[in-house]
Amino acid sequence: MFYNILKSIATRKKFFFFLVIQLVFVFISINECNAVYSYYNDNMKDIKKIIDVNNTMSFDIKNSAKRKNIQDINVDHITEFYDFISNNSKISEKGGYIYRNNILGLDKNFLSFYSFPISKGRNLTKDDYKDKNNLPVVLGSNFEENYNLGDTISIENKAFTIIGFIKKDTKFLQEGNIFTDSLINLNDYIIMPIYFYDLNDIDKVSFMKSFIFNKPNTLTIDDLEINEKIKELSLDYVVRPFNDIMKLFYNSTKGPAKIKIINSILLLFITMSGLVSSAIVSLLKRKREFGILIALGASKKSILLQVILENTLLVIFSFILSILQFAFYGRYLYNGIVTVNLNITNLFITVCILFIIIISISLILLIQIFKFSSKELIGGI
Repeated sequence: MFYNILKSIATRKKFFFFLVIQLVFVFISINECNAVYSYYNDNMKDIKKIIDVNNTMSFDIKNSAKRKNIQDINVDHITEFYDFISNNSKISEKGGYIYRNNILGLDKNFLSFYSFPISKGRNLTKDDYKDKNNLPVVLGSNFEENYNLGDTISIENKAFTIIGFIKKDTKFLQEGNIFTDSLINLNDYIIMPIYFYDLNDIDKVSFMKSFIFNKPNTLTIDDLEINEKIKELSLDYVVRPFNDIMKLFYNSTKGPAKIKIINSILLLFITMSGLVSSAIVSLLKRKREFGILIALGASKKSILLQVILENTLLVIFSFILSILQFAFYGRYLYNGIVTVNLNITNLFITVCILFIIIISISLILLIQIFKFSSKELIGGI
């Protein structure tokens, strides 16, 4: 049986190759649609789990991309602005953070804003900031294999005590920016206390770009006197609500996203139509082959099984090629904003659906073909 299947495929290798290419394009198209949908759905949901996008505000420096030297920014004014925000009694939830390689440093005010989910031990508290000589750290989930609660870890020639581990795959905001293909996964990160006044000038600038606060619902930015302070200190800051940032990003990319989805759906429809048509034509052209097999004593059941196995090999081979395509050729959409990776679940579901469609078509056609006698079948079409 297996020899006959391979022989049949070898005889129709060009046709088999054509169907495989069609199936691979179907898989690629579905993965691309999923990548676009996932970005605007899952990633935005992750951001909303971390912050209240409607009331959370952040700071940005206008034309910061054009500034190459720290001298272009008055750090003393930034420090004064930090004092103003930190001591503003109208804002209860506020704080900043900064990344240094795989270290996430948190200002103590940030702890009233957000609490990381802990799998073991405890989170940082404001009391942990009282003694600079005995500071604790919370580690990402990947550290649990080699460290335990209470262990000491050395960071920048200082000893820190491990007090907790973050739940696996916890995500957090990028530094001062959400215009990225994903949030930061903290599995390999160390979370530690930092003190704004101990930061160097460059880190202070970066810190304030990541400073966020919740605006009370009953107040406006003008009520908080923030813009007045920015003007007074001649800071080139702009206050951005996170919701506005997300809308701006969405509006700038929804056009290309819609085009990609429409193109993918059209490609999927064309490919599926071609695939179904090819399967029909293939079976009809094999009427003579089936007639000869029946005349030689082959049962209709064995012929049906052979066709099913041929189609199974077709789908499996296309499935493997699709996996290899994504393994060796990572692709990005929209200038690197949305990453297209292999979604094995979607791919498997697609394989099952296509397999059912192809088998159903084969069964329907073979049932009709088997109504003819072997003599009529050998006569061809």
